[in-house]
Amino acid sequence: MKRNSGWRNISTAPKDGTRVLIVCMKASKATKSRQGQMAVDFWHTIKDNGYEGWGLFNASYFPATHWMPLPAAPHPRENVSV
Repeated sequence: MKRNSGWRNISTAPKDGTRVLIVCMKASKATKSRQGQMAVDFWHTIKDNGYEGWGLFNASYFPATHWMPLPAAPHPRENVSV
C-alpha cells in the first residue's frame, strides 16, 4: 500500500462546507512540532464565519497542504465494543 494513498493537494479540496480530513506537511519553524497534524475541518467563508480559510489551520504559520474525503461511518449493526 502506498504511504500517501488517497491524499490530494489542498488546492483541490471542496470549498462548499463539506467536512474533510486535512493535514499540514509544511509547518513554519515556530510550529514544526505540529507538522503532520490532522483534523476534520471545512472551508470557512467570510459570509458565514467572518473569515475565509480552514478553521483549524493558519495559512501563514500552519497551512493545510493535503486533504482526503472522510471514510463512511460504520454500519449501525456492526457490533463495536468500547
